[in-house]
Amino acid sequence: MKKTLLLFCLFGAYQAQAQIGFNPGIRAGANFSTLTSMEGSSKTDFYAGVFGAIKLAPFYTLQPELNYSRQGMDDVVSDIPTPYLPEEGGHYVTYTPGKEGLSLQYLGINVMNKFEYKKFGFMIGPGLDFIVNKPRYVSTEVDFTINLGLNYDVTESFGIEARFKKGLIEPFADYGDFFFSDEDRSTNSVFQVGLYYKIK
Repeated sequence: MKKTLLLFCLFGAYQAQAQIGFNPGIRAGANFSTLTSMEGSSKTDFYAGVFGAIKLAPFYTLQPELNYSRQGMDDVVSDIPTPYLPEEGGHYVTYTPGKEGLSLQYLGINVMNKFEYKKFGFMIGPGLDFIVNKPRYVSTEVDFTINLGLNYDVTESFGIEARFKKGLIEPFADYGDFFFSDEDRSTNSVFQVGLYYKIK
């Protein structure tokens, strides 16, 4: 009886191990990003990253990722500081309306949950982004994100993907003193379209 139970446990462990697969890979594509509530235009840039696809079931894959993402917003309506030197002496700084580009560069960690049916997949997962450049007005160096997306396997190794990444933490402090906006809260919103390659 004990031998039979031991053999059953070993067989179960072997079957579970046989079903688990791991494939590293790379992903890259285009970012189309904005900052909510701010007046400006969408910024087009890129993202690139690496991942490890851990297949735990025929329909489910856990995919940790390390990504570099360039995002932000173009033509943001802002108050640009302008030195003013009156004839009687002294030095002042005035602010005049203008437009400028905001570039936010992040290095982030995602933990994606992929649910797959044949060649199609739906993914959802949290992320933690750390800013690697620090333009003026940026006061928060970390952003917590929620990521949603779809993917399609063109081949066993190569595929296409589309995602939406929503930041939950404001990158600016008191940005209303410098930028024109509709509300008091501004967060990252990024739409991504790209390709991925899994190493078999």
